Amino acid sequence: MTAKRALLVVGHGSTRRPDAARPTLELARVLGRRGGFDEAATAFWKQPPYLDTVRFRAPVTCVVPNFAGEGLFTRHRIPEALGLAGPETVLDDGRRVLYTRPPMAHPRLPVVLRERLDSVLAGPGIDPRETAVLVVGHGSRRTESAGDTAHRLAGALAPGFGTAVAAFLEQPPWVHDWRSLVGDRPHVVVVPLLMGEGMHGRDDLPPLFNLDPDALASADPVLGPVAAGGREVFYLRGPLPVETAADLALDMIGDGPTGAG
Repeated sequence: MTAKRALLVVGHGSTRRPDAARPTLELARVLGRRGGFDEAATAFWKQPPYLDTVRFRAPVTCVVPNFAGEGLFTRHRIPEALGLAGPETVLDDGRRVLYTRPPMAHPRLPVVLRERLDSVLAGPGIDPRETAVLVVGHGSRRTESAGDTAHRLAGALAPGFGTAVAAFLEQPPWVHDWRSLVGDRPHVVVVPLLMGEGMHGRDDLPPLFNLDPDALASADPVLGPVAAGGREVFYLRGPLPVETAADLALDMIGDGPTGAG
């Protein structure tokens, strides 16, 4: 990185799914354009360019983790891999590195997501009180706090909807039990907290909600409604459109310790 003001967006990546990098690449492109950065780059945990190859050369670099929430990676693994001491790190040569929270951890996320859910239901004229919101997280069998983001988001969304619950791929409550979790609500909106449609988004979740595999090849941001488990299900392709994620990221960059400019 040789620019005066640089951006680094960090993603998880995948050794098996090259398209897992797409959301991070798109966010870097949009942030680079809208944030006035001289240079925008990406780095990943699981695919090249790897985190351990990053060298900070700009006077100011903003690092944005593109993860579904705060957890082991954003709080420990990424800072440790990049040698960061906190929200602001001053290197030995005086260069500054600003480390933000992930866009999905922005305090305004519940409001932004609620607006998106309202828009999904408004088209067919569905009453939100007859609708269950199912927030699907990855979870972890090793870290108890891995589901905190999904649980907090479900709790924040609950008022105004019939119910809002969290479910997970790798910890209870399990997403394959979704029918019992949403109760008797006739309409369900599934919100996967997954940054990109990797193995889970393309292989694991769609069959649970009777989604046509061919529909995943489309660019539609919302799939459905489809009939599944005796309900009418809408499936969001991702928690946020890239432009909205960029709005939240830019807001947090601006709220950094001493600003990014």
